[in-house]
Amino acid sequence: MAKIERFEDMLSWQKSRELTRRVYNLSKSGEFARDFELRGQMRSASISIALDQSYITPVEFENLSSNAIEVGRLVSGFMGYLQKSDLRGNKFKRA
Repeated sequence: MAKIERFEDMLSWQKSRELTRRVYNLSKSGEFARDFELRGQMRSASISIALDQSYITPVEFENLSSNAIEVGRLVSGFMGYLQKSDLRGNKFKRA
């Protein structure tokens, strides 16, 4: 794993930003643009809302879903790495 000096260096962070940008871009037009409540939920959660087929195409849903799964795997892998490493934040420093 490459050395991480800033949180922006983490692939999981980069991919989650990409996912959020894609959700924001998708929610700017079409049916989303007129459904303010759903658009707000989508933008707040980015990946946790169930998408209705009337708002996006199956291809768009599949693309977003694949991106969300990839981000989840990356975050999970990074969490596993941190749990096995000797790196500890101030809260968990051994006295």
